[in-house]
Amino acid sequence: MNKANELFDKAWKEMKNGNYDQAIKDYVMADQHGHAEALCCAGMCCQFKMNDIYGAIKFYKEAISKKCGNACYFLSVCYRKGDGVEKNEEEAERLYQLSKEYDASITNEGFNDFLSSIL
Repeated sequence: MNKANELFDKAWKEMKNGNYDQAIKDYVMADQHGHAEALCCAGMCCQFKMNDIYGAIKFYKEAISKKCGNACYFLSVCYRKGDGVEKNEEEAERLYQLSKEYDASITNEGFNDFLSSIL
């Protein structure tokens, strides 16, 4: 297992154990070692575990800059609902389309199991 995956797995365990600050640090480190979804997961930890939508948005935007489709999807939902950002249907739709272009796994079978495991 490479370093990025090791750090990602460590972050996942920290999050499951309620150590959210450490999980986020580990997700950031996993990103620095090349893990493609790590920043999106840091955002999800902020949004769904820490109720920090602004922290989540920051991570989603950074993940989007690295072509993360799932981050596009989550940020599109924020824009659609006006959650942490001004409600903007056009931006929501643009990000949703981008999520499909970047192959977001959010629409793949099994992703709901992943979400339910962290929520």
